[in-house]
Amino acid sequence: MTVQLLILLGMGLKMSFWSRRAGAFIAGLCMLFSFGILHRTVEIPQHVLLDWMQDYHSLQDIAVCLVLDVALQVGFCMSVVRQHYAVNVSKASLWCHRLLLACPCFMLFGCIFLTQVKLLGLFPGQSFWITASMEGLAVALLLLLLQKGFKQWLPQADNRLELLFLVQVLVGIVGILTTVCGNQPL
Repeated sequence: MTVQLLILLGMGLKMSFWSRRAGAFIAGLCMLFSFGILHRTVEIPQHVLLDWMQDYHSLQDIAVCLVLDVALQVGFCMSVVRQHYAVNVSKASLWCHRLLLACPCFMLFGCIFLTQVKLLGLFPGQSFWITASMEGLAVALLLLLLQKGFKQWLPQADNRLELLFLVQVLVGIVGILTTVCGNQPL
């Protein structure tokens, strides 16, 4: 749960560098993803998903993906610093910066899936569509609030960038510890 919150926090920080339209697009994409995975979440039995989440080998694989995602986000932080402080910036570096800026935190989609699995298990009598729509709406609104909140609370981009870097380093450390110590849950 802690890693999920850190990933969500990191995504909100990353979105604070985007325009409102881009933030609304990714929030809508997260909501559509929540609807899109519902049929897959429903057809897999709950105990199979819970067993899969408790399997440490699967968690090691997820931790490797987490570390790769963190590397992309840290690469974004480094490219921003390079864009601001480098004397000569090549076109390849500029394109790389734009690509890293547009790249969302992919582990957020894994967090949405995991949250949906947990929510469907918590509310067994509720409609699956209502649960998925409430989850998708909550994630979308939370991301938009984080985007706006970080822009207001930390108006200087350098402070937001530093906080994003620190959050990603913390997530990366948890991912590395999980990869190395395979018997610890994520």
